[in-house]
Amino acid sequence: MNRERLASATFLGAALLWQLYAVWLAFRNAPILRPLVAGLGPRIPPVTQNFLAVYKLWALVPLLFAALSYDVARREKARLGHFAAVLIASVVAALFLHAWLNEAWFRPLVVVLGSAQ
Repeated sequence: MNRERLASATFLGAALLWQLYAVWLAFRNAPILRPLVAGLGPRIPPVTQNFLAVYKLWALVPLLFAALSYDVARREKARLGHFAAVLIASVVAALFLHAWLNEAWFRPLVVVLGSAQ
């Protein structure tokens, strides 16, 4: 494996690991979050409701990017634009998942604290 392919695989693998970490956090923490926000009733923020409704589908994101990353890594002469697009999309997807998870957890706290004033 030449140095360019090794570097490509390393960067793509790091982005994929970040996605897997976000998915693992979601699967670990969603069952804890659900009963915590149940007492809020209709005041559950939409970001939290949506997270609880779809977090199980998050596992598809790393699968998609694993396939795209494999496609980039297997090519003998991958185009830089193709590699960059997959890498940027993979990092943005990981960032989005992680940000959504954080927002789903902290938005109910803001709602509760805001109503206590």
